[in-house]
Amino acid sequence: NRHSGAPAYDAFLHHAGARRTRSADEYRERAAAHAAAAARVAAHDAPSTGYSIALTRMADMLPQEKEALVSQHPVQGGGGGALPGPRPGDALSTRTTRPLPSSVDWRGTAADSPVKDQAMCGSCWAFGTIGALEAAAWRASGAQTLFSEQHLVDCAWSPEAYAGKYPNAGCGGGYQTTAFDWVFARHGAVASRDYPYRGVGGLCDTKVKNAATFSGKYVWVGGGDDGLREALLAQGPMTVSVDASADDFPLYRSGVYNNTRCEERLSRLDHAVLISGYGVDAATGAAYWLVKNTWSALWGEGGYVRIAIRPDDCGISSQPLYLELEGYKAAA
Repeated sequence: NRHSGAPAYDAFLHHAGARRTRSADEYRERAAAHAAAAARVAAHDAPSTGYSIALTRMADMLPQEKEALVSQHPVQGGGGGALPGPRPGDALSTRTTRPLPSSVDWRGTAADSPVKDQAMCGSCWAFGTIGALEAAAWRASGAQTLFSEQHLVDCAWSPEAYAGKYPNAGCGGGYQTTAFDWVFARHGAVASRDYPYRGVGGLCDTKVKNAATFSGKYVWVGGGDDGLREALLAQGPMTVSVDASADDFPLYRSGVYNNTRCEERLSRLDHAVLISGYGVDAATGAAYWLVKNTWSALWGEGGYVRIAIRPDDCGISSQPLYLELEGYKAAA
């Protein structure tokens, strides 16, 4: 198609999948966003930062699209309100003195589900919830079962202005903890093949059957960095939240992401992800968390980002959660 005169942006469009713009004004907005991203990539000093950035398919996103994509906070739109913290009576893991290996990597195993794509929907909370459930189901059965994020997007919310018992808002954000509460209240989960992901909110299908029934609880990981390392070794992948608000996070390409402007406070974390291990970069010696995003395998290192553990891990160690299933039965 003939575009509106920004050659570099036109080349990006064709290379990245030829996004269709609906008007000349939208084209100019996206071309300006792309130009700003290109300038940021050109100015980035990969040798000093330890990571590289590139013009990913998100390089021409508009600010409101980026905000919607990473906003976990329902209703507030990402502004104000911290992610839920532990409540009285919640389970908390503790650190032991067992020796820990220098690295743990669950990628490519049955414990770590394939990299997924949330598309243009603020449903990261649903993907974080389901990823932790898939890891727990693997621990209980030894087999990989993929569950439905769309089921949570459509059904795991409360109608009272999204502020009821399950304050999630479909593509408008949500929390892993309240999604876990909803999943355990109905004692089961639906298979992804029976309730496929669409990337938009829809009416809840109440007739679809559970692919597995279970009971259990979610566990907060305590014990600091070594407590999280130990939990990853013993429990496998789990869900965490991250501060993904920096302009260069959507442009991450490779290396150990080390943005010292990241926040670690729960009030600033805005994106649910999965953590699949930890390690030490062979070239730089930087210790990192291995994090699986939900922006497709075309983003980052095959869908993953390695985030520096210190001095600032962008909140990865602030809210790790895994599921402990007390009873589990897969569908016949």
